[in-house]
Amino acid sequence: MKSEFDAVKAKSLIGKNVVIGLSYIDNDDNMIDQEQLYGDILNFNERVVVVKIRSTGNEMTLPPVVDAYTEAPKGEYRNNKTGEVITDPDLTVAWTIRIPNPAK
Repeated sequence: MKSEFDAVKAKSLIGKNVVIGLSYIDNDDNMIDQEQLYGDILNFNERVVVVKIRSTGNEMTLPPVVDAYTEAPKGEYRNNKTGEVITDPDLTVAWTIRIPNPAK
């Protein structure tokens, strides 16, 4: 059963900063890569979440699943690839992206 979109909660997340974890897997669930981004939520509605990534200034769109965005425990978050340290972000979210295996 699909839960109803919580517009009030979504609106309350606009302006918050978020650590975004992206895991890329293939069709056999093998890990291809992982990425961590950090940005500010510019818009959150029933169709899309728009986040401005701080390191690039680019905007990224994410799925509008309100319950996926959780309050981040206080502390430091270190990006293992870039060394960037984020202190006390507001939220975290993680997504898994399936990359199809190339045709053989």
